[in-house]
Amino acid sequence: MRTNSSQFLAFAELSLAIRPNWSLKRFNRL
Repeated sequence: MRTNSSQFLAFAELSLAIRPNWSLKRFNRL
């Protein structure tokens, strides 16, 4: 498995910009 840190970071930023803070908590739990 390759480490897609850049892609993951971009996805996280996108999720953060689109979804509210409560989503971030859920994402962090994942």
